[in-house]
Amino acid sequence: MKLEWKKYSFGWQKETRLVLIDDDNERRAIAIIVESQKDESETKSFHFYCTLHFGDIEGLFCSYKSFEEAKRATLQFLKEEAIKTMKEITYITNFIDE
Repeated sequence: MKLEWKKYSFGWQKETRLVLIDDDNERRAIAIIVESQKDESETKSFHFYCTLHFGDIEGLFCSYKSFEEAKRATLQFLKEEAIKTMKEITYITNFIDE
């Protein structure tokens, strides 16, 4: 498995997706950072959405002033969610094995 940042552009809105690629080359976006700027006079805004669980978008978490700030927050959030999920899976596996 591996993670890759992929960029997409939809007119004045750009998306950078963190894509999880498994061994069978199936791809699933687990987080999306949306960059918005309708015109040059407007400041850019960056919004983070999580799609970690079953591909559902879990809503806007925060607005950030830079892409790097949004990227750091995204990775930190995903790390915390992954740890929580690993604990749940370990508990379920241990329960089943008993």
